[in-house]
Amino acid sequence: MRSLNETALVKLRAMHGKMLKEKEYLEILNCKNVLEIITYLKNNTHYKKSLQNLEEKNVEKEKVKTILKTHALNNKNKIFKYFKESKILSILLKQDEISNFLNHNFNKTQPKKTKTIKKLLNNLKSDEKKLNHFKIEFALYNSYFKKLLKTVKSNSKNIELFELNRLLKTKIELINLCSIYRKKFLIETPISEIKSEIFPFNKNLNENNLQNILESKTKPELEENFKKFFKKVKNFKIEDVEICSNKIEYIISKHYIHISFNITTVFYCFLVLQKIEILNLLKIIEGISYEMPKERIKSLLII
Repeated sequence: MRSLNETALVKLRAMHGKMLKEKEYLEILNCKNVLEIITYLKNNTHYKKSLQNLEEKNVEKEKVKTILKTHALNNKNKIFKYFKESKILSILLKQDEISNFLNHNFNKTQPKKTKTIKKLLNNLKSDEKKLNHFKIEFALYNSYFKKLLKTVKSNSKNIELFELNRLLKTKIELINLCSIYRKKFLIETPISEIKSEIFPFNKNLNENNLQNILESKTKPELEENFKKFFKKVKNFKIEDVEICSNKIEYIISKHYIHISFNITTVFYCFLVLQKIEILNLLKIIEGISYEMPKERIKSLLII
């Protein structure tokens, strides 16, 4: 008889096995409109059940996006129900609460703050209303990552600890690099301010590397300093740093979802790969809706 861990691992790997392959993405790219995309997903993919009640005569793009995201949430819950007592998995899933809160933070009708968000906001030294969006985002995620890594250290050991640290610290490092690029060259933020909003939980982004990056005067210079962090990506370009970051996460997660026997590692990798699949589909839907060239849409996909 299988243990709970073995059952969950089998389920996760089976669900991963049903995820879209490159061949299927290319077939979806040949669709002429959103209606054809929905018909393809209904007839050929694991989204069949989630899309079965969607009337094809009246397909709204936003409705499709909501269904895809709900599908992803349902998949998370299928596995998480086996491990509700897991402190690591419980904290991992709190990231969605932060993301949802930030997405609505400055709207007139704000969502209710969960206990997690209230706790994190209470830890901020300044009044929430006096902080800008970037500072609130940094403070919330900094507290979240700190708690997550601390929980991983306390509740895992040996190979599991190594795997989770590698995955999480790589993710944090990639977030930092994307943030540096945006703030340095897109909104021209002072170096001192950029440095104050760097998450201090990196894999390879040490003080020396960080200083070289922050002192880069031009995009080509910054690109050169970034390359050591993107060795797994062919033809890295600084303008595509967000896409390249997703590719790094995709490569590492695909590796561990196949070789790891730790449920927390495999669950985390599944969440990453599922999120990337949803992002890919949303990019195709948006691209085809706005009649973008197929090759351009394809270049944006993580496959």
